[in-house]
Amino acid sequence: MHIRSFLPLSVLSAFYVVGGAASCADDSTHTFNLIWDNSIAVNCTWLTKNMKQVDYRKNTYCPVQRGKCPVSCDNCTIAPTKSPTKAPTGSPSLSSSPSKQPTKAPVKAPSLSPSKAPSKQPTKAPVKAPTVSPSKVPTTSPTGPCVDSATYQWLNGLAISVDCGWLTYNPLKKTTRIATWCSNTDVSFACRSTCKTCKTPCQDVATFTFNLTNVGEPRNCSWLTKNVLQKDNRRVTYCGTIGSSCPVSCGYCAP
Repeated sequence: MHIRSFLPLSVLSAFYVVGGAASCADDSTHTFNLIWDNSIAVNCTWLTKNMKQVDYRKNTYCPVQRGKCPVSCDNCTIAPTKSPTKAPTGSPSLSSSPSKQPTKAPVKAPSLSPSKAPSKQPTKAPVKAPTVSPSKVPTTSPTGPCVDSATYQWLNGLAISVDCGWLTYNPLKKTTRIATWCSNTDVSFACRSTCKTCKTPCQDVATFTFNLTNVGEPRNCSWLTKNVLQKDNRRVTYCGTIGSSCPVSCGYCAP
């Protein structure tokens, strides 16, 4: 067989011989004993059966077994083939001509002037004229949430300070307490949920005035809380009689 002179014969002779090919394969009949148990004999495939142990097994056994187990021991320098598929080329292949130019030319040059004005002009006027006035007159003041006040307290019949929760705390006395105390102005406003008085707005009457006990001058509800230092004293003095008209200023409404 003719062998090209530029490829060293020593390289080809390792894997290619006249009339056939040298086979780089494990010896299927070869067995060897394990170091830690000489009574157990294994073949070449044992080296790679356990992926977790493959590195340890190769490092331990391949220095001795690589001649009989070249594949399992990674001792084949070139993948085995029966014979070279083609004779080596004399020189690297070269394309006959460079590749063609890009299939598509670059986009055209930018337009000389900006694009035209927006396709649609803005509307001349709002679609609908604004309403003359709001649809509904707002309420004088917020009605407040329909919940019991968490801070308001009063003295019950035993002179004990209680709150809205006391009304329903004892199931056996719940009905009696609600009937007795929810008729009081302060409790009906403070415990709106328990007393079922949510339909009554918890808000001061803006037009309401009352006369001071010492000078007879008129005041409105907001006067009760204008002076922080006098607020509690004023509430004690006046809210017993004007509480129904000034529930917010008297502190009855839930915050």
